[in-house]
Amino acid sequence: MARRLLLSLLIAATGVAAQDLEKLDLERLMEVKVISASRLLQDPMRAPAKVVTITARDIRQRGYDDLEEILHDYAGFDFEKGFGAHYSQIYMRGERSTNSDRFLFLWDGVLQNDIWKQVAWFDRQYPLSNIERIEIMYGPASLLYGSNAMSGIINIITRQPKEVDGLEARARAGPWRTWSGELNFGKQHGDWRAMFNGRWLQSDERDLTNEYWVDNAGRRRYYGLRFPDGYDLAYMASPVDHAGNPKPVEYTGDPAHPDPTKLRIMNNGRWQNFDGSFGRDTIDWFAEAGVGWKGFDLKVQRWLRSGSEEGWTTPQSLLQATWDAASSQIRLSWEGGAHGPWKAKSYAFMRTSEIVPGTEEPDFKRDREWDPSSPTLPRVEQFGPYIFYKIFNREYRAGTVVAYEQKEWSGVVGSELTTTKVYENYYTRTLDSQPWAFTPQHRDRNAALYGNVQRDFGQRLALSGGLRYDYNWEAGGNGGFGDILTGRAALMFFPKPEQAFKILYGEAFQAPSVFQKYSTIPNRPNPSPGLQPEKLRSLELAWEASPEPRWRNSLNAYWNVVRDKIELLPIDGQYGNQFVNHGRLEIFGAEMESRYSFSGDSSAYVNITANHARDQETGLDPGGIAPLQANAGVTRLWNDRWVLSLRGHWVARRRTALWESASLLTIDHVDPYTTLDATISLLNIGRHTDLQLNLYNVTDAHYYDPGVRAADGEYYNAAILQQPRRVFVSVRHRM
Repeated sequence: MARRLLLSLLIAATGVAAQDLEKLDLERLMEVKVISASRLLQDPMRAPAKVVTITARDIRQRGYDDLEEILHDYAGFDFEKGFGAHYSQIYMRGERSTNSDRFLFLWDGVLQNDIWKQVAWFDRQYPLSNIERIEIMYGPASLLYGSNAMSGIINIITRQPKEVDGLEARARAGPWRTWSGELNFGKQHGDWRAMFNGRWLQSDERDLTNEYWVDNAGRRRYYGLRFPDGYDLAYMASPVDHAGNPKPVEYTGDPAHPDPTKLRIMNNGRWQNFDGSFGRDTIDWFAEAGVGWKGFDLKVQRWLRSGSEEGWTTPQSLLQATWDAASSQIRLSWEGGAHGPWKAKSYAFMRTSEIVPGTEEPDFKRDREWDPSSPTLPRVEQFGPYIFYKIFNREYRAGTVVAYEQKEWSGVVGSELTTTKVYENYYTRTLDSQPWAFTPQHRDRNAALYGNVQRDFGQRLALSGGLRYDYNWEAGGNGGFGDILTGRAALMFFPKPEQAFKILYGEAFQAPSVFQKYSTIPNRPNPSPGLQPEKLRSLELAWEASPEPRWRNSLNAYWNVVRDKIELLPIDGQYGNQFVNHGRLEIFGAEMESRYSFSGDSSAYVNITANHARDQETGLDPGGIAPLQANAGVTRLWNDRWVLSLRGHWVARRRTALWESASLLTIDHVDPYTTLDATISLLNIGRHTDLQLNLYNVTDAHYYDPGVRAADGEYYNAAILQQPRRVFVSVRHRM
């Protein structure tokens, strides 16, 4: 009865007639395979993990424009979206940290997390036009992927050149002078193939000058500059600070009559008039090219994302920091050697992680004394020079995976060797004309062996398990965390071919980052080279059912425990702080998902996530994670040309990172919210062109995300206002 009721509701929601259900391409749905859980293609129901697939059709019909946007429609993710240098902080299955670093991000098998802080820059620079599918594997995955695969992996799988077979172009434009363009080329001739994929995005970003949040003292805390509210314009009009040094800010108007247009700032050696919002335009780009012959593929990739910290950094900040992250990769892979059930794959790649030399941060001070009864801003006290930063770290990685696959037995064994050259901290300089102050270099090494086997006992029962051994050391030094063993086991019972019960046990580890071990510059944490990895153990119960190929359901409940957490704590009896292995985090969560395809191009989905995390040392909620949230959507195709996609999101009230703090500068929570997005598409205009209209936050909901990082209300805003209603138009053409 329940099954019939749910089916009826889904049909009613989309307006699909019952006879349309028979138009479904059942074979296409039944052939969906995933590779992330075992490094072998397998039915997701028989995989020893929860794996969700997002197809190219989903991306196109729902009107997604970037990778981060996609995750908002899926269970198990939380966001602290600041629109700045770190466009969005993403947390998977309740594991909150200061960065998006507790999951692995793979692009065609190549690791994208940076070398410096292990951050996954899962932002707007990546193109979508060449993606075949996205696999989200939930739960610990260190067995097959090593460090950082704590809460899961996001694996992007791109299209083969023969599938593209030509040139595709896409352009998109919207508010705040935001526009983007993508090119995708692929061609195969005999045993040879070639591809290119690129993207460019540019935006002025939203002006937050007159927008604000309200702190615990009831004060309005503006994101941008507001002259009438306490800034010392007489001091700003002076060309020098209190020490007689030139200031990079100058007010040319009458101090008795505030006028924002009379303010100038020094930017890259030139005076620039204040235009209503500090910060630099966002420019993100990505380029990848490759050639292949038979089983060999060579690919080169480069991306850069740049932007200002405006919108999420210092409240009422007068000068905004700019941070530009970049990455380069070259990868050679070979796949073949098939002898009966045996296959092999080898790879080698070199990648770099960079903070480019244009990265800058102003050195300024301000009066931090607040009157709790006053709504005014703190008085600007002193300005200093810009400090420029640079990072360039390089990693080499090589590995081999051998797979065995028969009807009852399947498995993989693999080995991997990684060598990384890293510097202790940022290279710095105060002026462009000064030399860079370099820091000592370290050579980190990691060798790994792993294996995973799955045994199918007929159609009713399957067992899966494996082990991984890592040895980490520092060449020429005494660093490294030594030996670590990681395991996984799964028991899967199939009472019916369309139903599965799974008991999943997994382990993972998070290696300490370069920043945590070797931070040495002033006002940063003291170095801690002896840090040990964080370790996670997870127990998960899963139920999956597919009463018919067009309908997939899942229910997962998990208990995760993180030991030896790396936390920043004050040093006893000394000045400063330091990263140490301290604390234990416990996370309970559950996810429910249901997806139904009415026809090849009409579908509906709903998912619900519940999560509770607790620091067992303090007994406190770490904050930043919604205890409950839900997403639902429907896509409907008419006349093989018109597509309507509706997507709704509800997020419960969330505590901030400092919800228990007595400080009047912060806040303890952000309110719940509901948003609705819509996409209208007109397909195959002249057989080769699609037009699309994207409407975000249709109801114009006014809502906030918790502030990123410390969210202390002093250096980091405690709440970030999210974007209002907005409309984008895009066109896609295939040649």
